[in-house]
Amino acid sequence: MSDLSDRRSGPDDDLADDCFRRPVGADEPPSAAVVDAIAALRDRAADQLTPLYDSIDPDALDEVLASGAAAVVVFSYEEYTVRARPRAVSVSRGA
Repeated sequence: MSDLSDRRSGPDDDLADDCFRRPVGADEPPSAAVVDAIAALRDRAADQLTPLYDSIDPDALDEVLASGAAAVVVFSYEEYTVRARPRAVSVSRGA
């Protein structure tokens, strides 16, 4: 599981105070980063989570985020609100 960084919001940031951010690796699809982040927060293996496709199409998520640096996709997964961007995934409690 990946290391998550506690991220406090700043004046130009739309992240809540209780939000965690995980970078997306250079060769990693954002959908994999989402699952990894939630698994780390829930202290579970990824295969113990609800399949991501029950919340969002993983291939479509990856495609949208590959289309541009300004893309942001917001959705609910495993009782978390997820904000996925091309280079980072942010998750906060509450869907």
